[in-house]
Amino acid sequence: MGIRYSNIMLQGVSQNELVNYLSNIKFDAYVSPTVNEYTVLYDLASIGYPNKLPKYIQQEYNFSSLYKRYLSPQQAIMACLCSHLSRKFNCSILAIYVIDGITFWYHLSQNGYLLDEYITDNYSHSKIAVSLTDRNATNSAEKLCNAFSKEYAIAQVETILSEPVEKYDSMTRHELLAKALEIRPCWVVGMNYHCFTGEEDFEAHYECYREDCEPSYEEALQMVTKTTL
Repeated sequence: MGIRYSNIMLQGVSQNELVNYLSNIKFDAYVSPTVNEYTVLYDLASIGYPNKLPKYIQQEYNFSSLYKRYLSPQQAIMACLCSHLSRKFNCSILAIYVIDGITFWYHLSQNGYLLDEYITDNYSHSKIAVSLTDRNATNSAEKLCNAFSKEYAIAQVETILSEPVEKYDSMTRHELLAKALEIRPCWVVGMNYHCFTGEEDFEAHYECYREDCEPSYEEALQMVTKTTL
């Protein structure tokens, strides 16, 4: 099995706000520092533990019904979380799920509503399946950039989303998309809950995308906060 990871990025919500709320609901997660108004959530539920998603959130968004719509429980869990958290904080949220080098999926929510979903085709190396809502890369780019007030990047994001998987593997696509939206790639590309438990190599993932201006991985690790259970 190749690389697999998932994380959820919130705009306009501070690390303290997010950690306090998730601790109050006893949700097992790590939370990045807030950089450029973005905070990243690395939670246990989204890496394949549905029982870690609070029951009231599952009921609120009819998890059993959502589960049937998606390829994996991770996607259904992340869709629930995005809807819940984007409504709770009145913000825009982007959930990312990467499988191997081919499949790159995202779920975009704003203020509790699904704006768009996108997935690369994991069956053909020469085709992509873009927006799951209207299957139009231009519209996906507009929705994504408008949600995060990055309208100037629409053309760039459209190109990133439209290129076939034979040109961009999933992590390259994710890195380019993060940079276009002014998200620091070192906090999102390759990163998930296990990077902070010792089960995966945080240093290797972080340093691969770290730029000179970023803190060292030792400093970065100290900046990540664990929820209180």
